[in-house]
Amino acid sequence: MIKGAVAREGYKKTELGWIPEDWEVKRLGELCEVYSGGTPSTAISEYYGGEILWINSGDLNKTKIFSVEGRITELGLRNSSAKIIQPETLLIALYGATAGVVAISKIEAAINQAVLAIIPRRDFVYFLLHQLIYLQDFIKRTYKQGGQANLSGELVKSCPLALPPLPEQKKIAEILSTWDEAIEKLNSYIKAKKKLKKALMRRLLTGKQRFKEFVVKDGYKKTELGWIPEDWEVKRFDEVFSFLKVEPLSREALTDKDNDLGIYNIHYGDLHATYKSELLDFDKEERVPRVKDSVTLSHNVSFLEDGDLVIADVSEDYQGIGTCIELKNLREKKVLGGLHTFSVRDYSKKTAEGFRVYLLKSFQVLTALKRIATGVSVYGISKTNLSKIKIPLPPLPEQKKIAEILSKADEEIDLLNQELEKLKTQKKGLMQKLLTGAWRVRL
Repeated sequence: MIKGAVAREGYKKTELGWIPEDWEVKRLGELCEVYSGGTPSTAISEYYGGEILWINSGDLNKTKIFSVEGRITELGLRNSSAKIIQPETLLIALYGATAGVVAISKIEAAINQAVLAIIPRRDFVYFLLHQLIYLQDFIKRTYKQGGQANLSGELVKSCPLALPPLPEQKKIAEILSTWDEAIEKLNSYIKAKKKLKKALMRRLLTGKQRFKEFVVKDGYKKTELGWIPEDWEVKRFDEVFSFLKVEPLSREALTDKDNDLGIYNIHYGDLHATYKSELLDFDKEERVPRVKDSVTLSHNVSFLEDGDLVIADVSEDYQGIGTCIELKNLREKKVLGGLHTFSVRDYSKKTAEGFRVYLLKSFQVLTALKRIATGVSVYGISKTNLSKIKIPLPPLPEQKKIAEILSKADEEIDLLNQELEKLKTQKKGLMQKLLTGAWRVRL
Protein backbone atom coordinates (compact mmCIF):
# COMPACT_ATOMS: atom_id res chain seq x y z
CA MET A 1 0.00 0.00 0.00
CA ILE A 2 1.23 3.48 -0.84
CA LYS A 3 1.22 5.93 2.03
CA GLY A 4 -1.19 8.76 1.43
CA ALA A 5 -3.25 11.12 3.55
CA VAL A 6 -3.99 10.14 7.15
CA ALA A 7 -7.54 9.13 8.00
CA ARG A 8 -9.68 12.17 8.59
CA GLU A 9 -13.00 13.68 7.69
CA GLY A 10 -13.51 13.94 3.95
CA TYR A 11 -11.20 10.99 3.09
CA LYS A 12 -11.87 7.34 2.25
CA LYS A 13 -9.69 4.26 2.54
CA THR A 14 -8.71 2.50 -0.72
CA GLU A 15 -6.12 -0.03 -1.90
CA LEU A 16 -3.85 2.98 -2.49
CA GLY A 17 -4.34 4.34 1.01
CA TRP A 18 -6.48 7.26 2.19
CA ILE A 19 -7.63 9.57 -0.61
CA PRO A 20 -10.19 12.43 -0.75
CA GLU A 21 -13.87 11.45 -0.92
CA ASP A 22 -14.29 13.09 -4.34
CA TRP A 23 -11.37 11.13 -5.88
CA GLU A 24 -11.75 7.82 -7.74
CA VAL A 25 -9.59 4.71 -8.04
CA LYS A 26 -9.49 3.43 -11.60
CA ARG A 27 -7.43 0.79 -13.41
CA LEU A 28 -5.07 2.16 -16.02
CA GLY A 29 -6.73 -0.11 -18.61
CA GLU A 30 -10.06 1.63 -18.03
CA LEU A 31 -8.53 4.91 -19.15
CA CYS A 32 -5.86 4.00 -21.70
CA GLU A 33 -5.05 1.82 -24.67
CA VAL A 34 -1.66 0.08 -24.55
CA TYR A 35 0.58 -1.71 -27.02
CA SER A 36 4.24 -2.74 -27.21
CA GLY A 37 6.64 -2.72 -30.14
CA GLY A 38 9.18 -5.10 -31.60
CA THR A 39 12.71 -5.58 -32.88
CA PRO A 40 13.56 -6.27 -36.53
CA SER A 41 15.80 -9.28 -37.08
CA THR A 42 19.37 -8.32 -36.17
CA ALA A 43 20.62 -10.81 -38.75
CA ILE A 44 19.37 -8.59 -41.58
CA SER A 45 21.49 -5.43 -41.89
CA GLU A 46 18.98 -3.82 -44.29
CA TYR A 47 16.58 -3.43 -41.37
CA TYR A 48 18.89 -1.01 -39.54
CA GLY A 49 20.43 2.42 -40.08
CA GLY A 50 17.42 4.00 -41.80
CA GLU A 51 15.56 7.21 -41.04
CA ILE A 52 12.96 5.87 -38.60
CA LEU A 53 13.82 6.74 -34.99
CA TRP A 54 13.73 3.63 -32.79
CA ILE A 55 13.24 3.83 -29.00
CA ASN A 56 14.52 1.11 -26.66
CA SER A 57 13.95 0.81 -22.91
CA GLY A 58 17.27 2.51 -22.05
CA ASP A 59 16.04 5.72 -23.70
CA LEU A 60 13.27 6.00 -21.09
CA ASN A 61 15.77 7.13 -18.45
CA LYS A 62 15.56 10.59 -20.05
CA THR A 63 11.91 11.05 -18.83
CA LYS A 64 11.27 13.36 -21.79
CA ILE A 65 12.61 11.88 -25.02
CA PHE A 66 13.72 14.46 -27.58
CA SER A 67 16.28 12.34 -29.45
CA VAL A 68 17.53 8.74 -29.67
CA GLU A 69 20.43 6.97 -31.34
CA GLY A 70 18.49 3.95 -32.61
CA ARG A 71 17.45 3.86 -36.27
CA ILE A 72 15.57 1.29 -38.35
CA THR A 73 14.48 1.24 -41.99
CA GLU A 74 10.99 1.17 -43.52
CA LEU A 75 11.75 -2.42 -44.49
CA GLY A 76 12.64 -3.29 -40.90
CA LEU A 77 9.41 -1.70 -39.65
CA ARG A 78 7.26 -3.64 -42.13
CA ASN A 79 8.93 -6.96 -41.32
CA SER A 80 8.69 -6.75 -37.52
CA SER A 81 6.20 -5.96 -34.79
CA ALA A 82 7.87 -2.58 -34.15
CA LYS A 83 5.19 0.12 -34.01
CA ILE A 84 5.21 3.87 -34.55
CA ILE A 85 4.16 6.12 -31.66
CA GLN A 86 3.24 9.80 -31.94
CA PRO A 87 4.68 12.70 -29.90
CA GLU A 88 3.18 13.07 -26.40
CA THR A 89 2.85 9.29 -26.01
CA LEU A 90 3.56 7.83 -22.57
CA LEU A 91 6.02 4.94 -22.47
CA ILE A 92 6.89 2.42 -19.74
CA ALA A 93 9.76 -0.09 -19.73
CA LEU A 94 8.49 -3.65 -19.31
CA TYR A 95 11.50 -5.61 -18.07
CA GLY A 96 15.20 -5.59 -17.33
CA ALA A 97 17.07 -3.01 -15.29
CA THR A 98 14.72 -0.21 -16.40
CA ALA A 99 11.43 -2.07 -15.69
CA GLY A 100 8.78 0.38 -14.49
CA VAL A 101 10.65 3.48 -15.70
CA VAL A 102 8.26 5.95 -17.34
CA ALA A 103 8.87 8.61 -20.00
CA ILE A 104 6.99 10.75 -22.47
CA SER A 105 8.10 10.83 -26.09
CA LYS A 106 8.40 14.24 -27.71
CA ILE A 107 9.17 12.64 -31.07
CA GLU A 108 7.52 10.31 -33.57
CA ALA A 109 9.38 7.00 -33.39
CA ALA A 110 9.13 3.23 -33.40
CA ILE A 111 9.37 1.27 -30.13
CA ASN A 112 10.81 -2.16 -29.39
CA GLN A 113 9.19 -5.05 -27.51
CA ALA A 114 10.57 -3.94 -24.11
CA VAL A 115 8.60 -0.68 -24.31
CA LEU A 116 4.86 -0.29 -23.79
CA ALA A 117 3.02 2.70 -25.27
CA ILE A 118 0.19 4.13 -23.15
CA ILE A 119 -2.50 6.15 -24.93
CA PRO A 120 -4.90 7.86 -22.51
CA ARG A 121 -8.56 8.02 -23.53
CA ARG A 122 -8.81 11.38 -21.75
CA ASP A 123 -6.68 14.50 -21.90
CA PHE A 124 -4.57 13.91 -18.82
CA VAL A 125 -1.28 12.67 -20.23
CA TYR A 126 0.98 14.80 -17.98
CA PHE A 127 -0.99 14.01 -14.84
CA LEU A 128 -0.71 10.32 -15.72
CA LEU A 129 3.04 10.72 -16.34
CA HIS A 130 3.52 12.05 -12.81
CA GLN A 131 1.21 9.39 -11.34
CA LEU A 132 3.18 6.57 -12.97
CA ILE A 133 6.51 8.06 -11.88
CA TYR A 134 5.15 8.26 -8.33
CA LEU A 135 3.84 4.67 -8.53
CA GLN A 136 7.09 3.27 -9.96
CA ASP A 137 8.25 1.65 -6.70
CA PHE A 138 4.74 0.29 -6.06
CA ILE A 139 4.68 -1.26 -9.55
CA LYS A 140 8.13 -2.84 -9.10
CA ARG A 141 7.20 -4.31 -5.70
CA THR A 142 3.86 -5.62 -6.91
CA TYR A 143 5.14 -7.30 -10.07
CA LYS A 144 8.60 -8.40 -8.94
CA GLN A 145 9.64 -11.74 -10.44
CA GLY A 146 13.03 -13.40 -10.06
CA GLY A 147 14.65 -10.41 -8.40
CA GLN A 148 13.35 -7.75 -10.79
CA ALA A 149 10.06 -6.49 -12.16
CA ASN A 150 8.79 -8.14 -15.33
CA LEU A 151 5.76 -6.33 -16.67
CA SER A 152 3.29 -6.95 -19.46
CA GLY A 153 0.54 -4.96 -21.08
CA GLU A 154 -2.08 -6.75 -18.96
CA LEU A 155 -0.21 -6.10 -15.71
CA VAL A 156 0.22 -2.41 -16.52
CA LYS A 157 -3.48 -2.13 -17.42
CA SER A 158 -4.36 -3.53 -13.99
CA CYS A 159 -2.36 -0.82 -12.18
CA PRO A 160 -4.63 1.24 -9.86
CA LEU A 161 -4.61 5.05 -10.12
CA ALA A 162 -5.92 7.64 -7.68
CA LEU A 163 -7.78 10.22 -9.77
CA PRO A 164 -8.96 13.66 -8.65
CA PRO A 165 -11.51 15.57 -10.74
CA LEU A 166 -10.13 16.72 -14.12
CA PRO A 167 -9.59 20.41 -13.11
CA GLU A 168 -7.50 19.26 -10.12
CA GLN A 169 -5.56 16.82 -12.30
CA LYS A 170 -4.58 19.67 -14.62
CA LYS A 171 -3.55 21.94 -11.73
CA ILE A 172 -1.42 19.20 -10.11
CA ALA A 173 0.25 18.49 -13.47
CA GLU A 174 1.01 22.22 -13.90
CA ILE A 175 2.63 22.44 -10.44
CA LEU A 176 4.79 19.34 -10.91
CA SER A 177 5.72 20.39 -14.45
CA THR A 178 7.11 23.65 -12.99
CA TRP A 179 9.55 21.57 -10.93
CA ASP A 180 10.35 19.46 -13.99
CA GLU A 181 11.26 22.59 -15.96
CA ALA A 182 13.58 23.77 -13.17
CA ILE A 183 15.21 20.32 -13.05
CA GLU A 184 15.62 20.23 -16.84
CA LYS A 185 17.20 23.70 -16.91
CA LEU A 186 19.67 22.81 -14.17
CA ASN A 187 20.44 19.51 -15.91
CA SER A 188 21.20 21.38 -19.14
CA TYR A 189 23.43 23.84 -17.26
CA ILE A 190 25.35 20.97 -15.64
CA LYS A 191 25.83 19.31 -19.05
CA ALA A 192 27.19 22.59 -20.44
CA LYS A 193 29.60 22.90 -17.49
CA LYS A 194 30.81 19.33 -18.02
CA LYS A 195 31.36 20.03 -21.71
CA LEU A 196 33.44 23.11 -20.87
CA LYS A 197 35.47 21.14 -18.34
CA LYS A 198 36.09 18.39 -20.88
CA ALA A 199 37.39 20.94 -23.39
CA LEU A 200 39.60 22.50 -20.69
CA MET A 201 40.99 19.08 -19.77
CA ARG A 202 41.87 18.38 -23.38
CA ARG A 203 43.76 21.68 -23.74
CA LEU A 204 45.61 21.39 -20.41
CA LEU A 205 46.48 17.68 -20.67
CA THR A 206 47.86 17.94 -24.21
CA GLY A 207 49.88 21.08 -23.48
CA LYS A 208 47.91 23.22 -25.94
CA GLN A 209 47.13 25.57 -23.06
CA ARG A 210 49.92 26.24 -20.56
CA PHE A 211 50.72 28.42 -17.58
CA LYS A 212 53.56 30.84 -18.37
CA GLU A 213 55.26 30.34 -15.01
CA PHE A 214 55.92 26.68 -15.80
CA VAL A 215 57.21 26.98 -19.36
CA VAL A 216 60.93 26.16 -19.26
CA LYS A 217 61.36 25.50 -22.97
CA ASP A 218 59.39 27.03 -25.79
CA GLY A 219 58.20 24.79 -28.57
CA TYR A 220 56.79 21.31 -29.00
CA LYS A 221 58.16 17.90 -29.92
CA LYS A 222 56.57 15.06 -31.84
CA THR A 223 56.04 11.82 -29.88
CA GLU A 224 54.01 8.62 -30.17
CA LEU A 225 51.27 10.61 -28.42
CA GLY A 226 51.44 13.42 -30.95
CA TRP A 227 52.88 16.90 -30.35
CA ILE A 228 53.60 17.74 -26.71
CA PRO A 229 55.60 20.55 -25.01
CA GLU A 230 59.40 20.21 -25.14
CA ASP A 231 59.69 19.92 -21.34
CA TRP A 232 57.10 17.15 -20.98
CA GLU A 233 57.95 13.42 -20.78
CA VAL A 234 56.29 10.32 -22.23
CA LYS A 235 56.38 7.19 -20.06
CA ARG A 236 54.91 3.71 -20.17
CA PHE A 237 52.16 3.17 -17.62
CA ASP A 238 54.20 0.53 -15.76
CA GLU A 239 57.19 2.89 -15.53
CA VAL A 240 55.05 5.11 -13.31
CA PHE A 241 52.41 2.90 -11.65
CA SER A 242 52.51 -0.48 -9.94
CA PHE A 243 49.52 -2.80 -9.54
CA LEU A 244 48.26 -3.66 -6.06
CA LYS A 245 46.36 -6.76 -4.96
CA VAL A 246 42.56 -6.35 -5.06
CA GLU A 247 39.85 -8.21 -3.17
CA PRO A 248 37.24 -9.17 -5.84
CA LEU A 249 34.17 -9.54 -3.63
CA SER A 250 30.60 -9.87 -4.93
CA ARG A 251 27.81 -7.54 -3.80
CA GLU A 252 26.57 -10.29 -1.47
CA ALA A 253 29.83 -10.04 0.52
CA LEU A 254 29.36 -6.29 1.12
CA THR A 255 27.14 -4.20 3.39
CA ASP A 256 26.18 -0.54 3.68
CA LYS A 257 26.11 -0.74 7.49
CA ASP A 258 28.89 -0.08 10.02
CA ASN A 259 30.45 -3.32 11.20
CA ASP A 260 33.36 -4.68 13.22
CA LEU A 261 35.73 -5.23 10.30
CA GLY A 262 35.36 -1.65 9.11
CA ILE A 263 37.07 -2.52 5.82
CA TYR A 264 35.82 -0.72 2.71
CA ASN A 265 35.67 -2.38 -0.71
CA ILE A 266 35.32 -0.45 -3.97
CA HIS A 267 33.13 -2.37 -6.43
CA TYR A 268 33.38 -1.68 -10.17
CA GLY A 269 29.62 -1.03 -10.35
CA ASP A 270 30.02 1.94 -7.99
CA LEU A 271 32.82 3.35 -10.14
CA HIS A 272 30.38 3.42 -13.07
CA ALA A 273 27.18 4.47 -11.32
CA THR A 274 27.69 5.86 -7.80
CA TYR A 275 30.75 8.10 -7.56
CA LYS A 276 30.25 11.25 -9.60
CA SER A 277 33.54 13.03 -8.81
CA GLU A 278 37.04 12.25 -10.03
CA LEU A 279 38.29 12.27 -6.42
CA LEU A 280 36.71 9.86 -3.92
CA ASP A 281 36.92 11.97 -0.75
CA PHE A 282 36.33 9.79 2.31
CA ASP A 283 35.55 12.90 4.39
CA LYS A 284 32.44 13.41 2.20
CA GLU A 285 31.50 10.12 0.55
CA GLU A 286 29.27 7.85 2.66
CA ARG A 287 28.31 5.30 0.02
CA VAL A 288 31.42 3.12 -0.02
CA PRO A 289 30.30 -0.41 1.02
CA ARG A 290 32.06 -2.38 3.75
CA VAL A 291 33.11 -6.03 3.82
CA LYS A 292 30.76 -8.18 5.92
CA ASP A 293 32.20 -9.52 9.16
CA SER A 294 31.52 -13.10 8.01
CA VAL A 295 33.81 -12.75 4.94
CA THR A 296 37.34 -14.18 5.07
CA LEU A 297 39.85 -11.99 3.24
CA SER A 298 42.86 -13.15 1.27
CA HIS A 299 46.29 -13.19 2.84
CA ASN A 300 48.55 -10.16 2.35
CA VAL A 301 45.78 -7.79 1.34
CA SER A 302 46.89 -4.43 -0.11
CA PHE A 303 45.20 -1.58 1.71
CA LEU A 304 45.04 1.60 -0.33
CA GLU A 305 46.53 5.02 0.43
CA ASP A 306 45.75 8.61 -0.48
CA GLY A 307 46.56 9.19 -4.15
CA ASP A 308 46.03 5.57 -5.23
CA LEU A 309 43.82 4.96 -8.26
CA VAL A 310 41.04 2.40 -8.59
CA ILE A 311 40.21 1.60 -12.23
CA ALA A 312 37.26 -0.41 -13.56
CA ASP A 313 38.56 -3.16 -15.84
CA VAL A 314 35.18 -3.77 -17.54
CA SER A 315 32.40 -1.62 -18.95
CA GLU A 316 29.06 -2.26 -20.60
CA ASP A 317 29.60 0.66 -22.98
CA TYR A 318 32.52 2.21 -24.83
CA GLN A 319 32.29 5.48 -22.90
CA GLY A 320 32.90 3.74 -19.57
CA ILE A 321 36.18 2.05 -20.51
CA GLY A 322 38.87 2.86 -17.94
CA THR A 323 36.52 4.65 -15.52
CA CYS A 324 38.55 5.47 -12.41
CA ILE A 325 38.74 7.47 -9.20
CA GLU A 326 41.60 8.78 -7.06
CA LEU A 327 41.38 8.29 -3.30
CA LYS A 328 41.57 11.18 -0.86
CA ASN A 329 41.40 11.63 2.94
CA LEU A 330 41.51 7.93 3.84
CA ARG A 331 43.19 8.79 7.17
CA GLU A 332 43.05 5.55 9.20
CA LYS A 333 40.40 3.85 7.04
CA LYS A 334 41.15 0.45 5.53
CA VAL A 335 40.17 0.36 1.87
CA LEU A 336 40.55 -2.39 -0.75
CA GLY A 337 40.06 -2.44 -4.49
CA GLY A 338 37.14 -4.73 -5.35
CA LEU A 339 35.55 -6.83 -8.07
CA HIS A 340 36.58 -6.04 -11.67
CA THR A 341 39.00 -3.29 -10.65
CA PHE A 342 42.70 -2.55 -10.83
CA SER A 343 44.32 -0.69 -7.93
CA VAL A 344 47.51 1.19 -8.83
CA ARG A 345 50.05 3.30 -6.96
CA ASP A 346 52.65 5.75 -8.26
CA TYR A 347 55.89 4.23 -7.00
CA SER A 348 57.96 6.50 -9.27
CA LYS A 349 56.86 9.77 -7.63
CA LYS A 350 56.50 11.27 -11.10
CA THR A 351 52.88 12.34 -10.63
CA ALA A 352 51.22 14.75 -8.21
CA GLU A 353 48.33 13.79 -5.93
CA GLY A 354 45.07 15.03 -7.38
CA PHE A 355 46.52 14.98 -10.92
CA ARG A 356 46.64 11.21 -11.45
CA VAL A 357 42.95 10.66 -12.06
CA TYR A 358 42.86 13.47 -14.65
CA LEU A 359 45.87 11.94 -16.37
CA LEU A 360 43.93 8.68 -16.77
CA LYS A 361 41.05 10.70 -18.27
CA SER A 362 43.24 12.61 -20.72
CA PHE A 363 42.44 12.40 -24.42
CA GLN A 364 45.63 10.45 -25.18
CA VAL A 365 45.06 7.86 -22.45
CA LEU A 366 41.34 7.41 -23.16
CA THR A 367 42.17 6.88 -26.83
CA ALA A 368 44.72 4.23 -25.86
CA LEU A 369 42.29 2.53 -23.44
CA LYS A 370 39.63 2.25 -26.13
CA ARG A 371 42.21 0.83 -28.49
CA ILE A 372 43.22 -1.96 -26.08
CA ALA A 373 39.67 -2.79 -24.92
CA THR A 374 38.34 -6.17 -26.02
CA GLY A 375 34.83 -7.64 -26.11
CA VAL A 376 31.50 -7.16 -27.85
CA SER A 377 28.64 -6.51 -25.39
CA VAL A 378 31.05 -5.98 -22.47
CA TYR A 379 34.43 -4.30 -22.93
CA GLY A 380 37.47 -5.21 -20.85
CA ILE A 381 41.08 -4.13 -20.41
CA SER A 382 43.93 -6.31 -19.14
CA LYS A 383 46.87 -5.50 -16.87
CA THR A 384 49.26 -6.49 -19.64
CA ASN A 385 47.77 -4.06 -22.16
CA LEU A 386 47.28 -1.29 -19.60
CA SER A 387 50.94 -1.59 -18.57
CA LYS A 388 52.06 -0.82 -22.12
CA ILE A 389 50.09 2.35 -22.83
CA LYS A 390 52.01 5.63 -23.00
CA ILE A 391 51.14 8.60 -20.76
CA PRO A 392 52.15 12.28 -21.04
CA LEU A 393 53.81 13.81 -17.97
CA PRO A 394 54.16 17.57 -17.44
CA PRO A 395 56.63 18.73 -14.77
CA LEU A 396 55.30 18.23 -11.21
CA PRO A 397 54.58 21.93 -10.50
CA GLU A 398 52.50 22.14 -13.68
CA GLN A 399 50.68 18.92 -12.76
CA LYS A 400 49.68 20.46 -9.42
CA LYS A 401 48.37 23.60 -11.12
CA ILE A 402 46.39 21.57 -13.67
CA ALA A 403 44.90 19.49 -10.85
CA GLU A 404 43.96 22.64 -8.94
CA ILE A 405 42.15 24.17 -11.94
CA LEU A 406 40.28 20.98 -12.84
CA SER A 407 39.43 20.27 -9.21
CA LYS A 408 37.77 23.69 -8.93
CA ALA A 409 35.71 22.90 -12.03
CA ASP A 410 34.67 19.61 -10.43
CA GLU A 411 33.73 21.34 -7.18
CA GLU A 412 31.47 23.72 -9.10
CA ILE A 413 29.80 20.79 -10.87
CA ASP A 414 29.41 18.97 -7.53
CA LEU A 415 27.62 21.98 -6.02
CA LEU A 416 25.28 22.13 -9.02
CA ASN A 417 24.58 18.40 -8.64
CA GLN A 418 23.71 18.97 -4.99
CA GLU A 419 21.23 21.66 -6.04
CA LEU A 420 19.79 19.24 -8.57
CA GLU A 421 19.28 16.59 -5.88
CA LYS A 422 17.53 19.17 -3.68
CA LEU A 423 15.11 19.99 -6.50
CA LYS A 424 14.43 16.29 -7.09
CA THR A 425 13.80 15.76 -3.37
CA GLN A 426 11.43 18.73 -3.29
CA LYS A 427 9.52 17.36 -6.27
CA LYS A 428 9.31 13.91 -4.67
CA GLY A 429 7.83 15.47 -1.54
CA LEU A 430 5.31 17.42 -3.60
CA MET A 431 4.28 14.28 -5.47
CA GLN A 432 3.71 12.46 -2.18
CA LYS A 433 1.37 15.23 -0.99
CA LEU A 434 -0.40 16.19 -4.20
CA LEU A 435 -0.90 12.75 -5.79
CA THR A 436 -2.45 11.29 -2.63
CA GLY A 437 -4.68 14.27 -1.85
CA ALA A 438 -2.87 14.99 1.42
CA TRP A 439 -2.56 18.53 0.03
CA ARG A 440 -5.40 19.90 -2.07
CA VAL A 441 -4.89 22.59 -4.69
CA ARG A 442 -6.93 25.73 -5.13
CA LEU A 443 -8.67 25.92 -8.48
